[in-house]
Amino acid sequence: MDTVLHSASTLRYLLLSGRTRLEPLRIFECRRVKWLDHWVTFYALGTSHAIRFEYGDTALTELLTCVPAAVQGHVLEHGGEHFPYTASRTFDNLSYRCRLTPFDLCGRDGLQGPFSREDQITFKYRVEGDLEEPVTHIGWRGRENTLSVETVHTYPHEGQGVRSKSTFEISCRSVGLRGLPAAQLSPPSTTQP
Repeated sequence: MDTVLHSASTLRYLLLSGRTRLEPLRIFECRRVKWLDHWVTFYALGTSHAIRFEYGDTALTELLTCVPAAVQGHVLEHGGEHFPYTASRTFDNLSYRCRLTPFDLCGRDGLQGPFSREDQITFKYRVEGDLEEPVTHIGWRGRENTLSVETVHTYPHEGQGVRSKSTFEISCRSVGLRGLPAAQLSPPSTTQP
């Protein structure tokens, strides 16, 4: 495995429509789970993480990466040049929110939420020399109509980390949701300081 050493300053957030090809970013680990009537796949990548939320013939992909140019797809939202960063979108009966927050590494750099062992991925990236290994943590929890996902990405050589908290919420009236036409996308709501 090649050494992976990236920077929190180059990390970018993308929300993409469709089943974007992630292979150019090197998939190190992935887990696919069923939540309600939908499939969700969590990826630990060579450059951070991706979450693919599939409903019927439609899919959304949340991507946090240091190499955004490596991925092609229909971008619904992009940001991360300044942290903290918040994105919010509504797709007919699906509400999506994501909050990215930087933090200083201090030894307690894991997930904050209560996630079972089966609902987590932790991937350590190999580095040369005596440097501490960067880590990507992903945890998820589904309850009723809300899927909550937390990720942590550490950059020990910089003493920095970035935490994301995302929610996918299905309205109660859409339990049998099969697909969302692009025409029903609401305008984005994005906040940055």
